[in-house]
Amino acid sequence: QEEVSGESRFSMLEMIREYAVERLQESKERKGMRRLHAEYYLALVESADIKLRGTEQLVWLDRLEQEHDNLRAALQWSIGKFEGTNIEGAGDLELGLRLVGALSWFWHRRGYYTEGRSWLERGLAKADGVITAGTIGTIGTITGSQIPVPVRAKALHALGMLGWFQGVDRAVTRPLLQRSVEIYRQLGDKQGLALSLRFLAACFLDDPATGRPLTEESVALCREVMAGHAEETEAVWNLAEALFSHGRSAFTQGDYQAALSYCTESLRLFKKTGDKWRSAAPILILGRVAFKKGDYATARAHFQESLRLLREVGDRFYTALLLDALALVARVEHDYKESARLCGESLLIWHEIGNTWRQADALRALGISTYHQADYTQALAALTESLRLFGEAESDYGEEVAVAIGYLGGIAKAQGHFARAAQLAGAGVVFLEPFKEDQDPAIWVDLDHIISTIRVQLNEERFAGAWMTGRAMTLEQAIDYALKQV
Repeated sequence: QEEVSGESRFSMLEMIREYAVERLQESKERKGMRRLHAEYYLALVESADIKLRGTEQLVWLDRLEQEHDNLRAALQWSIGKFEGTNIEGAGDLELGLRLVGALSWFWHRRGYYTEGRSWLERGLAKADGVITAGTIGTIGTITGSQIPVPVRAKALHALGMLGWFQGVDRAVTRPLLQRSVEIYRQLGDKQGLALSLRFLAACFLDDPATGRPLTEESVALCREVMAGHAEETEAVWNLAEALFSHGRSAFTQGDYQAALSYCTESLRLFKKTGDKWRSAAPILILGRVAFKKGDYATARAHFQESLRLLREVGDRFYTALLLDALALVARVEHDYKESARLCGESLLIWHEIGNTWRQADALRALGISTYHQADYTQALAALTESLRLFGEAESDYGEEVAVAIGYLGGIAKAQGHFARAAQLAGAGVVFLEPFKEDQDPAIWVDLDHIISTIRVQLNEERFAGAWMTGRAMTLEQAIDYALKQV
């Protein structure tokens, strides 16, 4: 017996456990016991949902972590029947889908993205197996299925959300969230609709003209709900989350004043709920606004405060994001050693989470920082691995790849391969030019210096030829050329 989070937990020797399982299998009560076990853990997870967003979040995160094996057993029982399991009496697809939908925030908070997505995909695939038209019936179920529509909508949202956090191709996550939005809209579920709209908008961060109206609608819906439930934690939390998303959309459009306004209100509401974890999110945007304005001291202070909150609650995704942000501040202040250290720390987390795109971007940043330390061997390794991972990532990567190719030109220059350097620099710049206004000015200072140095080493004719050869490459050709060893 041991005490965990104020509760007594009992363990037994594996041999005794196996014997108990065998006796249970022989018992007439085995079928009912499995169901009671699954129902108990469903009730636990559904009651934990709102508690993960308040002052008790650490207690409940730890409790769910302690129960993770039991939760897996409940999922295997409920979904397993549809996968040929040998668990007698198994199978309750609705219960399984309710369980995976309710577990999504826990999986996100603790970085179980791959496992969570696997359960969601399996459950939804089995649900689709009994759905013919996939239309919403008049009695609250999918036509041809006994799965209630709200259960399916929540599972679709959860799969899209976890996929977005793991860096899955938006061509995959976007339809999931769009379908969730459609269902919630038809059901008239304002809270569910607002939440799915926020994550659908996140799939359009590179297209804020499309994404911002979605977050604007989400805010409006949450304000409607809040009007009649001003003191309810869930209503307050949802409005805070919607305001954060709207502030982030404003930021991506360069509307920094609006971003400050929405994120300041979001932070106030998150503090009201006692949610330290989500309080860190609007603080991150406040830091990014300060960074864009060139106030690096304020940006660092915001990032450090956000990181402190995230580490207190054991977050993974946003912790890595903050480490990347602090690495950027260190780099623009020419503290390349500290920047490289922070990039290395975030890289480990992105690898654990399984977010290939973020790994690639952290390696790109690490390559830039080590380049500035004249550690060209390390810089070359980081930047080439970055290009390889960007190629594997299920996401767009043009701008980031262009930066990496440009700095590989700088490494080639340092190694005395000037014609190759001119080609790489030409390829990097041509693909980076459309993003010049949004890019860190320090990158362009570096690239201009690289280009001017190469120009001095080659006569004008040779430089122009190599430069234009690089600019004529497709992005795929430039990547292939950059990955070739000299």
